[in-house]
Amino acid sequence: MIQTIPEWDRQLFYTINGFRNEFFNVVMPVCSYTWLLWAMAVAAFTLWGAIALRYKDKWTHLKPVLFGVFLTLATAGVTDLVTVATKDSVGRLRPSQSLPHAYSQKKSSPSGWLQNAADHKPTKKWSDSFFSGHAAHSMTIAVTAATLCPPLSPVIYVMPLVVGYSRIYLGKHYPSDVFAGWLAGACVALLARRLTRGIREKLTPPSSAPLLSSLLMRGRHDLTQQS
Repeated sequence: MIQTIPEWDRQLFYTINGFRNEFFNVVMPVCSYTWLLWAMAVAAFTLWGAIALRYKDKWTHLKPVLFGVFLTLATAGVTDLVTVATKDSVGRLRPSQSLPHAYSQKKSSPSGWLQNAADHKPTKKWSDSFFSGHAAHSMTIAVTAATLCPPLSPVIYVMPLVVGYSRIYLGKHYPSDVFAGWLAGACVALLARRLTRGIREKLTPPSSAPLLSSLLMRGRHDLTQQS
């Protein structure tokens, strides 16, 4: 069980968790919804599938989409197993359970938030703060999505950053919990990327382009015709 929190970890938590404003109070809880990650993934694969169906040889172009779905689910499943095993082994208390002055979401409170008192004492001896499952899963999905569609990487990697920040803002995790989650999720996804490289190369038709590239080329072609 690890309950000792480094000073840098504690101070960085207070900096992020203590920076309060009404906009973040509304947005940050939404960014922590697990269903939002999966909704984005479903939307992306639906769009990719719709583009694949526009080709004459539909099945050839659908196979990478289906494999992408499998790869995303598989990496998310492995990440979940690693996260649960680590949480059970470490047992670190969450900041909202152990730190004075820490803010946390409390729906029963009039403001929707609760701040621990200056003399707050830990309410538990065991919890599941280390590491952040939200951070791990968001990074796993991000790396996998970037593997399947490299042109979208700059946008994709914003997602785990926002999710990780939200977990600290909500008082659920220390920064080190989030960093460790990102690292674990990235390792799982990068290992899967390496192991499936040959399969992905075989499934990807030479004539097909990644999702964003296909859209960009189509838009460029339309602009050329208009001019």
